[in-house]
Amino acid sequence: MLRAAENGDVRELTRLLENNANIQERDNHGFSPLHEAAVYGHEDAVRLLLENNADTAARDNGGSSPLHWAAVNGHEGAVRLLLENNADIAASTNGGSSPLHWAAMNGHEGAVRLLLEKNADIAARDNDGSSPLHLAAMNGDEGVVRLLLENNADIAASTNDGDSPLHLAARSGHVVAVRLLLENNADTAARDNGGSSPLHLAAMNGHEGVVGLLLEKNADIAASTNDGYSPLHLAAVYGDEGAVRLLLEKNADIAARDNDGSTPLDVALRYGYGAVAALLRQAAAAASPPQQAPVGQAEAQRVGEELARERSRRIAAEELARARCVAAEEEQARERSRRVAAEEETRRVGEQLARERERCVVAEEEQARERSRRVAAEEETRRVGEQLARERERCVAAEEEQARERSRRVAAEEETRRVGEQLARERERCVVAEEELARTREQLEAVLQAQQRSIAVISIEELRGATDGFSDANKIGQGGFGSVFRTHQPLPSLPHSGPCAVKRLDASGTQGLREVHSEIRVLSVCWHEHLLPLVGFCLDEATPCLVYPLMAGNLESRVVDVPQGQQRFSWQERVRAIRDATRALVYLHTPLAARSAVLHRDIKPSNILLDALGNAKLADVGLAREAPELQGGVTHVTTQRLIGTPGFIDPLYIQSGRFSELTDGYAMGVSLLVCLGGRPAIPVVDRFGNALEGLAPAETFTDPTAEWPPDVAEQALEVVRGLIWGRLPSQRMVLSQALSLLEAMADAQRLRPGIRDDGIELAIDA
Repeated sequence: MLRAAENGDVRELTRLLENNANIQERDNHGFSPLHEAAVYGHEDAVRLLLENNADTAARDNGGSSPLHWAAVNGHEGAVRLLLENNADIAASTNGGSSPLHWAAMNGHEGAVRLLLEKNADIAARDNDGSSPLHLAAMNGDEGVVRLLLENNADIAASTNDGDSPLHLAARSGHVVAVRLLLENNADTAARDNGGSSPLHLAAMNGHEGVVGLLLEKNADIAASTNDGYSPLHLAAVYGDEGAVRLLLEKNADIAARDNDGSTPLDVALRYGYGAVAALLRQAAAAASPPQQAPVGQAEAQRVGEELARERSRRIAAEELARARCVAAEEEQARERSRRVAAEEETRRVGEQLARERERCVVAEEEQARERSRRVAAEEETRRVGEQLARERERCVAAEEEQARERSRRVAAEEETRRVGEQLARERERCVVAEEELARTREQLEAVLQAQQRSIAVISIEELRGATDGFSDANKIGQGGFGSVFRTHQPLPSLPHSGPCAVKRLDASGTQGLREVHSEIRVLSVCWHEHLLPLVGFCLDEATPCLVYPLMAGNLESRVVDVPQGQQRFSWQERVRAIRDATRALVYLHTPLAARSAVLHRDIKPSNILLDALGNAKLADVGLAREAPELQGGVTHVTTQRLIGTPGFIDPLYIQSGRFSELTDGYAMGVSLLVCLGGRPAIPVVDRFGNALEGLAPAETFTDPTAEWPPDVAEQALEVVRGLIWGRLPSQRMVLSQALSLLEAMADAQRLRPGIRDDGIELAIDA
C-alpha cells in the first residue's frame, strides 16, 4: 500500500483497497499511504485515498500531516484536494510549524496562496517564535514575501531570539526581500536579543547591497549592540572592505569604542585585515589632517590625484555593489522562473502519465470487450450445436419415453417399499431407545440400592413446581450441557437439603444423555467431602435433570472474572481451594473395591465450586469415565476424540490421544497457575513462560491483589512446573506428590478453615 502510494500507482491502490488493504498502514517513519502520495504530489492517488476515507489528520513521527508535505513540496493540486477534504490547516509539527510555515519556508507561492484563501493563520508561530513571514524573508522569496505582506503579515513580529523578518532577510543578504520589507515600513532600528539591528547583521555578513539599502533608509549607523559593537566594528571584525567603505562614506564613527575599549581599527588589526585597516587609517587621517608646512605645487598635485583615484575607486565599488544587487535580483528572478518551469513540467508529465494510464485502461477494456465478443460468438456456435443435438435427442427421446415411464413406475414402487422399511426401522429404534432408558433407570436404581446412597429419584412435576416451570426468573446458568435453575422452595423428596441447583439437559442429541448417565454412575459410587454430591435426578422424559446442593460460586469467579462488588480471593484462599480440589481428584484416581479409577477429564477453575465458607467442591463429572484398564501397569487410556477445555488440555494428550492421571494433573497445574496470575489459562501460561524456565522470579508475574509472598509464590510455581512443564510422562510430577506439597504449603501458612460469605449465589457450571 505504501509503495503503491509513493509511486502514484492508482491501479494497484484500487486493487489493494478492493481487497481490504489497511489504508492507515504506517512505515518506520510514521508515513501513511496518504503521506506518501502527498509528498510526491500524486493527485490521482491522493484523490483515491481520500475517497476511501484516508485520515487527513494522520501524523508521522515528526508530527507532520499529509498537508504539511504537500505544502513543503509545493504540490498545489494535492494541497487543494486535502483542503477540500477538511484537512487541518492549523495542524502543528513537533517543531510547531503549520503547513503555511512549510510552504513559505520553501518559497511555494501557489501553495501559500491556497492556504491563505482557506484562512490559514498568517500570525502562527513555531517553537522558535518564527512566523511564515520570518521564514519567507530568510529564504528570500520575493513572491511569497509580497503575498504575505499583502495579507497583512506582522512585519514587526519577533522570534524568540528577537529577530524581525528584516533581521533575517538582512542576515541572509536577500536584497529583494529587504527592499520589499523596507517599502512596507519595516523598522530599521529594531534590535534582536543581542542588541543587533538589521544593519549590524548585513555589515557582519558582508552583504553590501543590503547595507546600501539600509543606509538609504537612514538606518542608525552609530547603533551599538549589547557588546558595544557598531556596524563598522562588525564589518571590521569580518574583514569586509565593501561594507567598511559604504559605512565610512556615510560618516561612520571610526573612533567608536566597544565594551572592551577597542575601535574598528583596533579590531581590524587584531584579526589581521590589512586592507580594512588601511581604509580606516585613511579615513582617520582625512578626519584629522596633521599640521604641516605648506607643500609645493607638485605635492599638491600628487595629493589631488590620489584623492581623485580614491573617488574613482569608491565610484567603482558602488557601481560593483549595485551591479551585484541587480545580478542577485536577476538570479532570483531566473530561479523563480526555473522553479515555475519545473513545477509546470512536473504537472505536464503527471498529466501525460494520467493520459497514458487512461489509454492503457481503454485498450484493456477494448481487449476485454473483444474477448467477450469472441466468447459470445463461441457460445452462440455451441448453443446452435446443442440445439441441433437436442433436436436429434428429442427424436430418440420419443422412443425412449415409454421405457423411462416403466422404469419410473418400478422405481416408485421400490421407493414406497424402502420408505416403509425405513419407517419400520425408525419405530424399532424408538422402541429400543425407550427400553434402553428404562433399563438405565432400573440399573441406576439398582446401583443406588446396592450402594445404600441417598440419591433421590425425583419426578419432573416436583422439579417444575420448585422452579416455577423452569422459568427464566429462576435460571442462574447456561452451558454446553443445558440450563441451570435454582429452586425457590424445598423439594418434597429432599426436605432437609436446602436450596438446590437443577441442571436440565437440552433436548438435542444423545451426547448429553450419555454424559448424564455417566455423571449419575460416577457420583453414585464416589463420595468425598470435596466432591460435589448428586442429591437427586429425574429421567422421566427426554430432557433429564440432575439435582445438586446450591453453591455460592466457583473459583474462576473469585480469581479471574470477578463480578463488580465481589472481593478477589487472597492467596491463602486460592491455595486452599486448589488443595481441596486436588484432594477430590486424587480420591477419584484411587481405585476402590466398588469401582475402578475415575478420570475427570475436565478440570478447570470454573468446575471448582465454593460453598458459603469457601470450601471447594470438585464438580461436573459428565465427561468423567471409569478406567478399569488402568491396572496391571497400564498407564493411559486411548480416546478417539479430544476431550476437555482449550487451555487446560495436556499437549502430550493432543499429540498421542492418550489420556491418563497425568492429563488431569496438567489441568490442575494450569488451574493453580491461573490462581497465581489472576488471568485466563492461555495468556497466563505465556505470561509465566520465563518464570517456568527459571529465568525470572515468580513474584514478577503474580496477581498483586492476592498479595502472594515471594517464597509461597515460588513453592506454588514449583508445583505448577512439576505438573505441566515436563515434555515426557516420566518427567511429570504425580498428583499425589503435588497434593503433599500443597498440604505442606497450607499447613505452613496455617490456613483457616473458612472464608467470609459475600452473599452472592452463583450457578454451578453447566
